[in-house]
Amino acid sequence: MGTITFDRRTINEALQNKYVLPTYQREYKWTEKQFRELLTDLQDAFLQNYKLEHGRKDVGSYSEYFLGTIITTELQDGQKSIIDGQQRLATITLILAYLQRKKITETVPQITDIDNLIRRELYGEKDYNLSFEEPRAQLFNLLLDDSINEDELIEKIDSIENLDNSSEVLFALFNKIETGVSRV
Repeated sequence: MGTITFDRRTINEALQNKYVLPTYQREYKWTEKQFRELLTDLQDAFLQNYKLEHGRKDVGSYSEYFLGTIITTELQDGQKSIIDGQQRLATITLILAYLQRKKITETVPQITDIDNLIRRELYGEKDYNLSFEEPRAQLFNLLLDDSINEDELIEKIDSIENLDNSSEVLFALFNKIETGVSRV
């Protein structure tokens, strides 16, 4: 029997791994309600510490937010198979993709480049930290690499062959991020 270990990790540390999904866990199941609850929880945790005079460095000392437990098993090739936590990891990846898209489409200099939290370059090719089927990878490639306007983005996403329902749900939730939480 394998050893069970518990590690507390930041999102940055957790996303440095390559995660694969067992075939029985490929579908994204969160509804808009669960998605909004996470966005609201993240916002509330941030606002508990936030003060108008705080700079970016101050945010590093804000209280931690417990995202939840992610259970994985180590595979022989160093990848981690997700047993529990896929929905949270996929949702965090979606939120990060939203922030990265904001950086490239609105050239917001205050947003740090966070592409490496979503994917890394291996042998000259981008590889997602969370394994995706090819149509979902195409969706995320458009979100992360293409600074086209929203109408063109929707048109290109609509043309992705074999885009599964879960990916369509993810894109619909992506479009709700901006309205998903109350404004400060």
